[in-house]
Amino acid sequence: MTDLLNYKTFNESRGDFYRDEVDNYGKMKNLTFYNTDPKGKYGSLQDVTGNVEFDMNFIYKRSGIEDVMINSMDFALNIETEQEDDEIVQEEIEFTVYNPDFEVGTFPLYLGDIEIDMKKSDDPKNWKVSFKLGK
Repeated sequence: MTDLLNYKTFNESRGDFYRDEVDNYGKMKNLTFYNTDPKGKYGSLQDVTGNVEFDMNFIYKRSGIEDVMINSMDFALNIETEQEDDEIVQEEIEFTVYNPDFEVGTFPLYLGDIEIDMKKSDDPKNWKVSFKLGK
């Protein structure tokens, strides 16, 4: 029970927003892209780095933490793509995902690998984001 109280204190003292760094080559949190459109704007991703900020809320019961909710995730990514003429183009994109798909593991609740299904679209509004929270 003491551990659960510590997590509640942590959540209240830091606020609801948490931030983590991500990349697509595994040095930080791994960021994997699927179903890219080969002829689209992000068809040939070379390097992706950035930050993810997410809104995490705990649902409490008398016995401790019942569930975890994530209402939104804000992505700020620096993307390098290779163009048809072999030119490397850098771009910064920011987008928000509401009610993302995620799986909750065990404590500590760190952000795990993130998968982004681009659904053959260059518009982040169409992308599906899923990830694991915790061990």
